[in-house]
Amino acid sequence: MGDFAIKLARSSNIHPIITIAGQCKGSVSSFVDPIKGDVVLGYRDGTKAVSASIRKLGLDIKYRFDVISTLEFSELVGSLWNAKAGKLVEVTGQNKPTEGILAGVEQFHVVTPYMWNPKCPESKEGKTGLKIRHREFGFMMFKWLGYAPPEGLIEGHPYGIVPSDLEGVSTMMKNMKGGINKRVKYMVRIADTKGI
Repeated sequence: MGDFAIKLARSSNIHPIITIAGQCKGSVSSFVDPIKGDVVLGYRDGTKAVSASIRKLGLDIKYRFDVISTLEFSELVGSLWNAKAGKLVEVTGQNKPTEGILAGVEQFHVVTPYMWNPKCPESKEGKTGLKIRHREFGFMMFKWLGYAPPEGLIEGHPYGIVPSDLEGVSTMMKNMKGGINKRVKYMVRIADTKGI
């Protein structure tokens, strides 16, 4: 998900992008644009090193998209950005305020099931008469994601076909658990499985 956040930002010409990555630091570097000020930092270098690198950039940081939220990094980044105009989007599955964030920073949580929730006239959005909500946004976004790669607007994710189809799922899971799979999404051709 973090990769696509970067790709979507690039397609909207949003720069500079400061990315904090793990084992995939090298591959993430391949789709940021240093000429426009994009930087990839490694969280394995530790919070002090990351903090020093961000401070050295001297940027007024207002927006943060956090795919894997930890208290340690929330406190780190929270101390580096604009507390009056900051906006934080997290993918945590917890629709509650995150600890370590400065007062004044507006927080949002991305929870995919919202796209399948039925409209409720008694909800906060329903009472305001809002017509375009999570479901409508999801519909438009998925249509666009089907259109954009062939047009060269955004690149897809690296993927691999699972050998032996469903019989190879156990190998796929071992690769994921063992760290062999890095940034590769697996696809399974279920219809080709013997006996189905």
